[in-house]
Amino acid sequence: MNSKNESLEESKNQEINYFRVIWGWKWAVILIPLIAMITAKLTARPIPEIYETKASIVISGQGSRKPLSKSSFESIAFLPVSLQKTIDQLSLKMEDGTSMNQTTLKNQLKTEIPGKSETPVPPGFLYFIVRNENPDLAKKIADLWVRFVVKEAKKIEA
Repeated sequence: MNSKNESLEESKNQEINYFRVIWGWKWAVILIPLIAMITAKLTARPIPEIYETKASIVISGQGSRKPLSKSSFESIAFLPVSLQKTIDQLSLKMEDGTSMNQTTLKNQLKTEIPGKSETPVPPGFLYFIVRNENPDLAKKIADLWVRFVVKEAKKIEA
């Protein structure tokens, strides 16, 4: 019986010793995880997710009309009228609630068009890329933007 009591006492003393060691370092035990959590929160917060979507137009080599050049498609893609129609139809807003301006929208848009600037665009795909923090909005902008580009390109070709 005596050895059991001694064993129990030793076990309790050992637990008390562990507790005393931890208690002596209590500020480190509390502060280190707290600092790590605050640092993680502060560094992760300012990085917004940017989504990118591509819309494409297929250019076929058929037809009697001469295809437009790369520079023509790029100028059509960034026509102020098309940009403003996109802003108006989707009611695009800035963070402060005011209507988005064309420059802000233009900064979210990019084209990938093969070929040299003044030569006709070869048959294939023309890509219109939109980057935005909202994936659904990026898709809507891309779809509408491509529709306006196609409509304006048909006017010019006619």
